Amino acid sequence: MDTMISEILESELVDSTIYLQVLDSGFACRAENPYLYRKLFEKILNRWAYPLVPERRNRSTQGDQICVQTKSVYKSSGATVSRGTLLGKDTFIGNRVVLEECIKIHGSDLEEGVRVSKNSTISDSVLMKNCKVGENCVLVNCLVGENVIIPANCSIAEKVILGHGVELDLGASIPSGVRLSAEKRSDGFSDDETEGDEEKGEYGPKAHVYTDEEEEEEEDNDEEENCVEDKWGRIYESSSESDNDEDDEDGDGDWDDDDDEELEEEQDGIAEHHDVKNFRREVRESLLRGSKEGVITDNLVLEINSSKHAWNTTLCEVNQCVLECVLTLELDIDLPPAKLLQAVKVNINKFKQLLLKYSKSKSGQDYYLTGVEDILVRFPNLIEIIAKVLHLLYELDILGEDSILAWSNNLQNTNLKKKIQPFLEWLEEDDSSDEESD
Repeated sequence: MDTMISEILESELVDSTIYLQVLDSGFACRAENPYLYRKLFEKILNRWAYPLVPERRNRSTQGDQICVQTKSVYKSSGATVSRGTLLGKDTFIGNRVVLEECIKIHGSDLEEGVRVSKNSTISDSVLMKNCKVGENCVLVNCLVGENVIIPANCSIAEKVILGHGVELDLGASIPSGVRLSAEKRSDGFSDDETEGDEEKGEYGPKAHVYTDEEEEEEEDNDEEENCVEDKWGRIYESSSESDNDEDDEDGDGDWDDDDDEELEEEQDGIAEHHDVKNFRREVRESLLRGSKEGVITDNLVLEINSSKHAWNTTLCEVNQCVLECVLTLELDIDLPPAKLLQAVKVNINKFKQLLLKYSKSKSGQDYYLTGVEDILVRFPNLIEIIAKVLHLLYELDILGEDSILAWSNNLQNTNLKKKIQPFLEWLEEDDSSDEESD
C-alpha cells in the first residue's frame, strides 16, 4: 500500500485527492463480471491475497485438507484424481471432486462435488458445486453454475455462462457468449403460463437462452460509444478502430497495424492487458502531436499522466511505454542498422527532457531497463543497435551506471547480454579507471 501511494504522489498530479480505507482483516476486490472474477481467482491462487489463500477455505467435511502442489495447483484430500489426468497451473480441485482417466484441467476452479468423466478438457473455467461433465467434453473460459449437467461430447466455447441447474442435450455445441438458464424467462404477459410448464430449451431439456430486457432494446449511449458491451467484461475500442470496421464493410479486409501488433504479441507469448495497449496507443498519439506541434515537455507529462490514471497503469508500465514509443516513433524498422540507429538517435534527442522526467529516481531507470526485452520482442531489428542506444541513454544521464550494471547481472536473455557485453565492459573499465585516479 505504501508503494502504491508513493507511485501516485510521484506521478506529479498533486491536485488529486486520495481516499484510503484500511481493512482490519480480510481482502476486498470488486468482481462485477466473470472476467474480473477469474482475475480475482488467479490472484488468490498465486497468493497475492495472503492471508486469504485456498487452503483456508471453509471446509464442509471434517478432516478435509487442501494440498499445495507446484505451479499454484491446489487439491483437496477428499478429491479423487484418476491415472492419466493432468492438472495444469492455477487450478483448484475441491472436496469430493471426482476426475476420471485422461482428463486435462488448466487454470480452472472445480468446486465441491464436481464430477468429470474421462477424456474431457477444462481450461480457464469455473465449475460450481455438484456439476456433472460427461465424456469427451471441452469447456473453454466459461462459468458453470451449481448442479449443471453436461452430457458426453458437448463443446462449450468461450465466455459461455450456464446458470444453476442447466441440463444440456447429448453432444450439444454452445457458441461463444451464450448465456443459458434452467427455466425459460417469462415475458410477464401470457395468461397461459403455468408453474408446471417444462418446455424444452434451445440446447437441452433445461437450457434456455437468457437475454436481458436491456439487450432487447437498442439504445445508443453517447458516453459509451467507444466501448464494446460484453457481458463477460468491457473492452475498449478507439474511434480509429471503429473507422477501420467501416472500411472492412466496404470490402477492405486488410488488417490494420494494431491487429498485426496484437497478433505478433500473442505469437511471441507477451500477455498484456487491454489497458496497457490502449495507454501505449495514447502515449504514441501524444508524442506524435508533440513532435508536430512543438508541445512543451511539461504538457506532454501531464497528458501521459492523465492517460495513466484513465487506463489504470502502473509507473513501471508508464516508463516502459514511454521509452518504447520514443524509440520507435515514426520509425521504419526495416532500415539497415546504421540508418536505424540514426533515426532512433533523432527520437531520443527530440524527447530527451521527457525521458529525463521519468528517470529522476533509480526506480524510474529500473522501469526503463526492465522493458527493454519486451521492446526487442516487438521490434527484433533493434537488437543490432541496442548497445549503442543504451550508451546514448547513459551519456544523456537518462540511465545510470549502477542501474545498467545491476540490470545486466540479472539478465537471462543470453543473446541480448552478448550484444551489450562490449558496452558493459566499457562501463566497468571506466569505473575502475575513475577509482584509480581518485
